[in-house]
Amino acid sequence: MAIRQRCDGTIVIARRVFDACVALVSAAAAAPVAFALAEGMALSRITRDGLEADGYSSDENLHDVGTVIELI
Repeated sequence: MAIRQRCDGTIVIARRVFDACVALVSAAAAAPVAFALAEGMALSRITRDGLEADGYSSDENLHDVGTVIELI
């Protein structure tokens, strides 16, 4: 009985190690894929809309750090 329990325990540990490795590999692969998709979407938006400036050309609507403030 002890040999069977030890074998079952070893199989459970091996499965958890395998699942952890699969999770690490999928996380490592997901980041570059997400970055590539975001870059592709940004490039397609630039080619579709162009690099025209927005309607915020005056400095009176800019905050100290360069963010746009809209007065309502």
